[in-house]
Amino acid sequence: MLWGTTGLTSKILYRLSAVDALSVGALRLLTASPALLLLGQVTSPGSLRPLLRREWRAVCLMGLSMAAYNGCFFAALARTSVTAGTLLALCTAPLFVALLARVFLSEPLTRSVLLALAAGVTGTVLLVGGQGGRDVSALPSVAGLSLLRLDYALGNLLALAAGLSYAAYALVGRAKSRNAPPASLAASSFTAAAILLTPFAVSNGIRLPTNLPAWLAVLYLGLIPTALAYALYLRGLKAVPATIASIGTLVEPLTASLLAALFLDERLTPGGLLGAALLLSSLVILVLRRDSSATCPPQGGFAPRHDKTR
Repeated sequence: MLWGTTGLTSKILYRLSAVDALSVGALRLLTASPALLLLGQVTSPGSLRPLLRREWRAVCLMGLSMAAYNGCFFAALARTSVTAGTLLALCTAPLFVALLARVFLSEPLTRSVLLALAAGVTGTVLLVGGQGGRDVSALPSVAGLSLLRLDYALGNLLALAAGLSYAAYALVGRAKSRNAPPASLAASSFTAAAILLTPFAVSNGIRLPTNLPAWLAVLYLGLIPTALAYALYLRGLKAVPATIASIGTLVEPLTASLLAALFLDERLTPGGLLGAALLLSSLVILVLRRDSSATCPPQGGFAPRHDKTR
């Protein structure tokens, strides 16, 4: 549920202070990185240095992917609704994983994967056409409506780019998770992401929060739905079966949608609701397909055999 609060918090942050997506992404990573490094040191003492020597290429690729994910995801939420942006980014990520695994790892596209892809593509089309929760009734002119739809379309594309970026992160992490402590791999990749994204934010004229509530929102993004959520998820994996843990991640997009409806008054059309249901069903199909496989949505940490990172 903590991962599902990311979208609402970012929307509130945009309203509290004149920050941009690159700034939010960089600040989130800079806040989460020290906490995750501490977590990695506590759970796997002394593992970070040999990991970096042995898997530095993988860490750099994962860092680049996570930096792209954060930039695209927060840029998407600045333009589209929390409901549409979260569902598109989180639920298409495992579909991209399945497709990329077929291309790069020669994994077969089974019937269940093809069914999930069909449901996911159909759901994406319906969700994008369902206005994504935007209330257009108060727009004063046709021109204004046209501009809104253009901005919303860009937000949808950015959300899909976030899903693709996360899929790349997941695939690399999946290939290395058997030989590396997951907490240390997550900590090092998030740190690399912070190092890579921060210069872009600075060169773009990084916009820092201008008041205490906005800074508290930044700290919340980095510490609660990132570092703390990952720590709880990793601990939970020790107590419950892998499939149950994966199904539990479905709470994330549902939480985001519910919070957006309660606090942002976002609504989907019937077609959008059907698209959301199909996207969620595609995720269920992929989760149930494997008992311990790597399919998951994007925002927190890295979990072995689940590629779970938000």
